[in-house]
Amino acid sequence: MRRHLERLLLSLALALCWTPLAAELLAVQDTPVPEAAAAALEPAPVDRSTAEAARELNLYTIPLAAGDHPSINIDWFRNGAQELRSTEWLSKGYDGVRFQGEGIEATHLRCTSWDGITVAVRQHEGVVEFRDLTIHAGYDRGTAFGEQNTPEAQAARGRPLSPRFQARLVNVRAVVEPPSAYGGKRPKWLVFGYQVDLFMSRVELDATEAVEHAVYLHGFARRGAYLDRVDFQGSGAEGFKVRSDATETVWAGPNQWIILRGCTFRDWFQPWSWRGGGGVVLQGTGANVLLERCAFYGGTSLGTVTAYQRSKAVMVSSEGESWDAVTGALGTGFGNGTVTLRECAMVGGPGPDWYSSIARCARNGGSQLSARSFRLERCAVWGRRMNVQISDLPAGGFEAVGCNTPELREWSEAHGMDTSAEAVFLTSQRAVPLSEGFRR
Repeated sequence: MRRHLERLLLSLALALCWTPLAAELLAVQDTPVPEAAAAALEPAPVDRSTAEAARELNLYTIPLAAGDHPSINIDWFRNGAQELRSTEWLSKGYDGVRFQGEGIEATHLRCTSWDGITVAVRQHEGVVEFRDLTIHAGYDRGTAFGEQNTPEAQAARGRPLSPRFQARLVNVRAVVEPPSAYGGKRPKWLVFGYQVDLFMSRVELDATEAVEHAVYLHGFARRGAYLDRVDFQGSGAEGFKVRSDATETVWAGPNQWIILRGCTFRDWFQPWSWRGGGGVVLQGTGANVLLERCAFYGGTSLGTVTAYQRSKAVMVSSEGESWDAVTGALGTGFGNGTVTLRECAMVGGPGPDWYSSIARCARNGGSQLSARSFRLERCAVWGRRMNVQISDLPAGGFEAVGCNTPELREWSEAHGMDTSAEAVFLTSQRAVPLSEGFRR
């Protein structure tokens, strides 16, 4: 009950501030996006008109009654599941397909395929939506949207990308079961995709028993990802991860967005995972990033994993083979676009004597700068010997403003966060509390 109350408070804390990507991915929402608000956060002009972006999706609906339902295969390789073809609805003028359940407690998708994937969807020019149901991961993963973008895969499709390829989860619960349900194995991922745009709203994800991540995306189709009120209840390694590099993806174009609004992250990084941990991990995404009113509950050691290892809330980096966020050039420019954390709260630690990062924006390899900018706006960041690590940004690219105010401290304490120590920014002279503000 408390978790759901926190999600509601986070969602209602402030009025929504829409963006062009939000307009495009929230095409079935009730309220049109005002043009002025849609342009407020866009660093470059949108490439579609507001009218087109706000149009409602015309989806072919497949009803799923209460009870258990088998694996779903759309244009995928033969895996023993019933095979559906996207041409069945696309050829009739639909934008895609909707699998409509009768509620998360009533309708359940369970894995029956021999490859251990509950929902398998090959890349195509259409939308696939799941609504009002629960997805139970198979022994390999819960969902697979798209496939690795190798030259062989591109040749088979006849094109590198399908710009209209989009996965949508609305009022969905997705879960990884204990190893006993898989003969002692642990699935790798819960929601997994290659070169697919992702929209989630009112979703619960529990990948605590997985080896790796709750959501793992390799690149996008064209727009990016928009997550609204998603509760990351736990993950084997990382909660939400995006990695776009030349070994597995192609560049999807400029003005991609990753927007997470009103999301909650808990209990990431379990002792059985070898992949490290983090709440949000963005590695050379080639996208602009907005995290707004998200809460990160890090800390608390677990077995061999220390508290500070479980306190990495937001990790942003460029990689050796990242696509530039503006031009698509490989390994030069910026691995990520503008990165903004607005009215987010995070707690973690304690860190070691040499401090540990609760938020980070830096280079992991190569010569590319980590992002065009990294900005903390009115954020609450707490943790003894926890720091915000910033490097490999252009001059003036980092700013922390309005953080750890008395009002934010009061809110944090009301939501179960230990505010006895502020996170800091380390300089050669001293540890600067975030409440002092900083620009570099």
